[in-house]
Amino acid sequence: MKNVKGYRADDYYNNMGNIIGFYESKEEAERELEFSEPTNVADGSFSEITEFEIPESKLEGVDFSDTQRMLEEDICGSGEIINDYYYI
Repeated sequence: MKNVKGYRADDYYNNMGNIIGFYESKEEAERELEFSEPTNVADGSFSEITEFEIPESKLEGVDFSDTQRMLEEDICGSGEIINDYYYI
């Protein structure tokens, strides 16, 4: 079974997260962030990109840019997190 990489972008203000969306590439997600300076850790107000892998079969009939559907179907949550990237 083939896996597909995806990227979830979130902005945090006082550690309260707001989802920006889901993207097929890290570069796409970076263009949407509030903060842009990469860092190893972050706290308070920052942006985060979560890189994940999911089985290709989970994406049948699903558009990555449809944030609501990605959350409703728990597509992102059913995948494996590969890496987290933080920006201040």
